[in-house]
Amino acid sequence: MIDPFIESTESYLATITQLFTLEGAINEVDLLAKAMAETVQTGYDNWNGGTNMYTLYLQVPISLYTQIIMDKETIEGKVLDKLGLVIRDDNNYYVKVVISPELLKDIDWREKAQSWIRSISDTSSTYIDTSAGDLTKKFSSDYINNQIETMIQAINNNPHLAIGTAKELLEACCKTILDELSEHYDVDWDIIRLVNLTCDRLRLTPKHIPNEAKARESITRILGNLANISQGMAELRNPYGSGHGKSANFKGLAPRHARLVVGSAITAVLFLWETFEERNT
Repeated sequence: MIDPFIESTESYLATITQLFTLEGAINEVDLLAKAMAETVQTGYDNWNGGTNMYTLYLQVPISLYTQIIMDKETIEGKVLDKLGLVIRDDNNYYVKVVISPELLKDIDWREKAQSWIRSISDTSSTYIDTSAGDLTKKFSSDYINNQIETMIQAINNNPHLAIGTAKELLEACCKTILDELSEHYDVDWDIIRLVNLTCDRLRLTPKHIPNEAKARESITRILGNLANISQGMAELRNPYGSGHGKSANFKGLAPRHARLVVGSAITAVLFLWETFEERNT
């Protein structure tokens, strides 16, 4: 036997979509128009001669789902509220709205996923190689250029060496800048202290950003992340880098981890050195 309430799903959706349209609620209208809807009875109560409770399931395209995922619960609540306005039946009503991504029927999904991973890896490698080349041109130091070459070559064959060398590269960059600025530092300082002093002398710390500067909060947050890079390298190098002895059963990180660290180091070094050059022109 067909349930009249379930059979009326499309009419309910058409009505609340029109209400959202009149309110100018673009996100809700777009979602309802693209969703595959299904009403399912998910509860029953003997009260008042029998009360049927339903859940509305809305499956939306994945591309749309990723756009609304942060607001998903809010939109679910708004749709449920609108349904409550339309359906004036104490014995039959919706108690929940669930938005989910549509399920894909793609037998080749594993192959496509692996192809995407390879493309991302190739893009990352191209960026690292190009940036490393730019970095080499900026330094006249044979030591630093050798560090860059060693780091790049070690990514795939010796990830823990690449991680250790990336940290040493950032340290060398900071020391070079501080030497050029005739700034004193202790040879025993760790990378975190070196980066902090370098950023301070290059006027890259939050205190150097005027309150009236546009996007001050965003700039401050980004500069804070620069310090976090050095913190992360220091923490990662201890168990996985090349600077400490390893046990016989040591298992290092994968090339993708090394690529992440190396890419971060190159980005940080380029930014620091280009800032130093700009400040001294």
